[in-house]
Amino acid sequence: KVVLVDQEFKNNPDEKVFRAHKATLDTWWHQVQAYEAVAKEDWYAATFHFALLVKHASDQSKFRDDLQTAYQKLVGRFEKEDRSVAAFLPAIVKESLGIFGGTGAAPRNPR
Repeated sequence: KVVLVDQEFKNNPDEKVFRAHKATLDTWWHQVQAYEAVAKEDWYAATFHFALLVKHASDQSKFRDDLQTAYQKLVGRFEKEDRSVAAFLPAIVKESLGIFGGTGAAPRNPR
């Protein structure tokens, strides 16, 4: 398969601005997704979106408690099935929670 790229279009100023905007993290969208996941009790999705917000939002402190709550509920779901959640967590979640392997239990004071 051959893909042709129109260099003139790719390099025009409007297209560059559009691409730069699309490449930035939309924290508002992730916030909406996180709270919708909470409403649906989809703790995996909520944990993921809150972790992104803790990592990238300008006021990340307001999402730390939400991340901890969603994560604890996710752990509870996995424990009911006698499984560990740690193997299923994306790197961004582990990083936001301060987990780098181990049991999958939430740290007391994530950074």
